[in-house]
Amino acid sequence: MVHASPDESTLRTAVSLSKQRNAGHVYITPDTIAEGNPWGTLPPASYWNTQLSLAAAP
Repeated sequence: MVHASPDESTLRTAVSLSKQRNAGHVYITPDTIAEGNPWGTLPPASYWNTQLSLAAAP
């Protein structure tokens, strides 16, 4: 579970690292601890859709 990943570039890096490290699951959010529970809601639709497509890619 990764938080404070503010843009698509850091999202891509986090997904890539999760694949390199053979993570079984990954969830990345642009939310921060300062905003409360960063994992309490889904990211914005465009961010979420990008995350899903990156995670599904080989």
